[in-house]
Amino acid sequence: MQFGIAIPTAADSWRLVRRAEELGFSHAWFFDTQMLSADPFVAMAASAMKTSRIKLGTGVLIPSNRIAPVAATAFASLNKLAPGRVIFGVSTGFTGRRTMGLGAVKLADMEQYIGVIQALWRGETVEFAVEGRLHQPALAQMHRAFAGQQPLRLEPAQQGIERAFLDRQAGIVEQGAQGVAVALLAQSGEHGQH
Repeated sequence: MQFGIAIPTAADSWRLVRRAEELGFSHAWFFDTQMLSADPFVAMAASAMKTSRIKLGTGVLIPSNRIAPVAATAFASLNKLAPGRVIFGVSTGFTGRRTMGLGAVKLADMEQYIGVIQALWRGETVEFAVEGRLHQPALAQMHRAFAGQQPLRLEPAQQGIERAFLDRQAGIVEQGAQGVAVALLAQSGEHGQH
């Protein structure tokens, strides 16, 4: 049995993550709640440098907070620091969007966002939506230093209708993934079940 921790992200979260690794925890999940928590990518990078085994994941990334090419590059950069230990936890956002006076991201928009990120990781040329229009990055593909790395794991959040919707999307969710339930102490199984 594996156990993970969820962290109200702080700039020095690496201290808690390092201690969790020493105690045998398998995963650390970083909140993506702007204006209430520090940036998860800063905290995950620091944690990657201070640990060697614990898996590091967003708990959970909110698609509207970062355009897909920015998020894809952030995750790929983290994966260079902690190969095979980075998890892309994603959801429609509740608290993080509410801090900005917004409702949750639509499931279809989240599905498209996930697809763009995964395509960029594979080194494909893609279009992505920003400000209601499709765009293609000026640099059509991710830099070879980031593209084609060993796969980063995707963990969509929620157990309800959102989870069922994502499970039906071919190629979006790896087989066996059970999602992420953010809590102070989350039980983890073989396939990333939390």
